Amino acid sequence: MYVIGIAAAAMAASVALRNTPLLALGTLAMSGYLTSVAARYLHESLGVSSALAITGMLIIGMLIIGLALLGAMSMALIAGRGS
Repeated sequence: MYVIGIAAAAMAASVALRNTPLLALGTLAMSGYLTSVAARYLHESLGVSSALAITGMLIIGMLIIGLALLGAMSMALIAGRGS
């Protein structure tokens, strides 16, 4: 249970400090904890498989959104330099 608080604090601090490795560490801690909880309570059903599939789809979706935002930010920077 403490893992959630520590991971959330690490993620919040990383945003304030602009520290990407700390954000990655907090995210990995939260993902590991949620995976272990899913495996512990849903081991006898299709819950683990569906939880992992949903998590994978969410990660891919976040990657696509992040890449789109990165492309938009790059275009805005290029447009700003040209004028």
